[in-house]
Amino acid sequence: MQLGPFALPLPPLLFALGVLIALAAGRRIAGGAQQAGQYETALLSTLLLALCAARASFAAMHWTQFSDAWLRIADIRDLGFEPVAGIAVAIACVAFYVVRSKPLRRPLVFGIAAGLASGALAFGIAARLAGPLPPLPAITLTTLDGRPAPLRASDGRPTILNVWATWCGPCRRELPVFEAAQRRHPDVRFVFANVGESRETVGTFLLSQQLRLDNTLLDRERQLEAALHIAGFPSTFTYDADGRSIASHFGEMSEATLADAIARVTHAGR
Repeated sequence: MQLGPFALPLPPLLFALGVLIALAAGRRIAGGAQQAGQYETALLSTLLLALCAARASFAAMHWTQFSDAWLRIADIRDLGFEPVAGIAVAIACVAFYVVRSKPLRRPLVFGIAAGLASGALAFGIAARLAGPLPPLPAITLTTLDGRPAPLRASDGRPTILNVWATWCGPCRRELPVFEAAQRRHPDVRFVFANVGESRETVGTFLLSQQLRLDNTLLDRERQLEAALHIAGFPSTFTYDADGRSIASHFGEMSEATLADAIARVTHAGR
């Protein structure tokens, strides 16, 4: 979803929609104010514990990226969660409340079912409207020294395409992460496509930030926005060696979520 020039990731919005519907449906079934309050407490505590478990599990799986600054675990803007751990904790919490409190059984069962059904329906509609992810566009962009450069390459490597702008705060924060990843993974082709800005602006920015990004390309005509249906920045797309789309990520990426993306594209090439 677009909010001004920035991308607002869809999964958190659908999750919030499901939670609101679960709260409303459960409260309606619960009846009295006291029982409705108990239901809200049970549901929200279940969600909080499940999210904490999912995040903690994700951090444990990527401890190399978090060990030197473990407070970054609390920064969930990268949307890094391990769903299996979260679902397991949620099931355990619901089972605890169902066994412990008979009045909460119907509200919990129907409320959670309503939330899951509405979230799944909204996700299905959104996915159908968006359609399949397009392949890596066969378009020509421009290098920083003014030469034409095809976006697609036939060097046998998978591609990670990062679409960004110098005025975008999340873009500025994640670019050093991409720079380090590019050095560590020569088996992956990284492309950094700046949209809508001049080479003077981009060159000055990279120099001021002391960033050395190979394959920095300019998209002055904003071809990528139309070709990839980009809603805002930053946007990151992953492709296999043949240019077939693997996944997309809207919003800032951390070392851990980028490591996930790299693992996915390198695995797809095997």
